[in-house]
Amino acid sequence: MPAAIDGAIQAQGASMSTCKKYRFARKDEGVYNKRSVDHVYEDDDSSSSEEDERKQRKKERKEKKRESRHRDKRQMPPSTIDPTSGQTIIGERFILSCTSKGVTTDATGTVSLCSSCWMWRRLPNNYSPQYINELICDTTDRNCLSGYATCGVGHRTIEVIRNDTGVMTTVALSAGSYCECRVAANSAIQSLVSGAGLGTSLPAINSTAGSN
Repeated sequence: MPAAIDGAIQAQGASMSTCKKYRFARKDEGVYNKRSVDHVYEDDDSSSSEEDERKQRKKERKEKKRESRHRDKRQMPPSTIDPTSGQTIIGERFILSCTSKGVTTDATGTVSLCSSCWMWRRLPNNYSPQYINELICDTTDRNCLSGYATCGVGHRTIEVIRNDTGVMTTVALSAGSYCECRVAANSAIQSLVSGAGLGTSLPAINSTAGSN
């Protein structure tokens, strides 16, 4: 019986032909090993590439977050130039209403010497309170007493809270409080302010400035 089985196997092997196109019957170890190695290499490379991409994205997110925190700490708050003083102020101003000089504003019957405006000043988002009220001189009309004097803003100091990434800091800000008519020292009408009266007629406007 064993001899018959061996004979059948030998006969089957002798009658088997090799498919040269697909190499089904060839024991070409180099080809199969190469395919196997290439397959593993491609999988490893793909896995490694995906892992590298994930690490790179994670690294970029961390860097952006760190840069954002760094920028928030060092970023200057929004500011504008006060046209009446030339100084930089923090925040933005919005006009609510303005009053022209020479107009009676109350029951006393007096008139204002300067044109002034009520404003809202909006501070940056990390300030509290974010809105404050101000009264400043109208920047389009800063002369008073027919040009013999000028209008100037009076300021008050207010305290607000600034949130620096969780750290609360008290900040003192200067806010417009009133607008007044100011006469230059040693000018032609200073005597009117001091109560001495005018000894002579007023000179032309271009010569009213005080001398040092």
